[in-house]
Amino acid sequence: RNKPFWLRVHHRFEEFAKSELLNSVVLSAICLNTLVMACGHDCDLCDASGVCPKVQAVLEGSNLLFTCVFVIEAIIKIAGFGPVEYAKSIMHLFDFAIVLIGIVEIRSVAPRAYCLWNSVFTNCLEVEHCSGGGGALSVLRTFRLIRVVKLLTAFPECQKQVRIVVSILGSVANLIVLMVLVLVIFTILGMNVFGGAVTTAWDADAVAWGSSVYVSFPWDALPPHLPGRHGFVVDVDPFQHPLTPWQVAIDYGARLHDLTPASRDHLSPNGTLWVALKDFAGVGDH
Repeated sequence: RNKPFWLRVHHRFEEFAKSELLNSVVLSAICLNTLVMACGHDCDLCDASGVCPKVQAVLEGSNLLFTCVFVIEAIIKIAGFGPVEYAKSIMHLFDFAIVLIGIVEIRSVAPRAYCLWNSVFTNCLEVEHCSGGGGALSVLRTFRLIRVVKLLTAFPECQKQVRIVVSILGSVANLIVLMVLVLVIFTILGMNVFGGAVTTAWDADAVAWGSSVYVSFPWDALPPHLPGRHGFVVDVDPFQHPLTPWQVAIDYGARLHDLTPASRDHLSPNGTLWVALKDFAGVGDH
């Protein structure tokens, strides 16, 4: 009772940092975070249903939540063990590195998650302002996988096996370098000898019902990297429409029809139009 207040607080933090409760919570968070990362996948953000942006926002938000859990864990352990004792453990330093990466990632992920959840896209171009940090964000995402290694803290025997594997890497390092060089040499050789040799000839019949296509409009001022408006083939009728045999439903086509007067010469009110291949002669503007 005669101990200073800060010392009593430090003692409470130390007890909690060593408790099984904190360890169980963190391990549960790691397992759940692993499941969330496994659920992550690339989907079409231009999907007219609007499901993909919401799913991506939930996944990004979940990763932010787990990052906060790991930050709280690091704060509790630093306060409980003290900075010096905390830094003496390699696993603690490893956890701290993951926490720092997560904190850096928050700056890009949080606005992206908010943007994807709250935005209502009328066309694919509007998705670009939710891209976040671009390539840098993609690199940071790969470091999320390192969180799975934190599970080793729950299995001391696995830690021993990892130490054994690391100890023998030095003796086989030369062999590993040699194998990598051989792979790189034959990869470059294969790309130069066989690169582009196996190709498929263009076949107009490959454009069938359900195909994902891009449609260019004469009035559309798209960025150079976009080939046109994205859509899906919903009907094929070469008999009644010999020059424009494919009916395409443009993503957000109905909204585009309502918001862009120039599109009404081509788009129907439900966002569909009949098109032909751009390379064909005499097909008009589509």
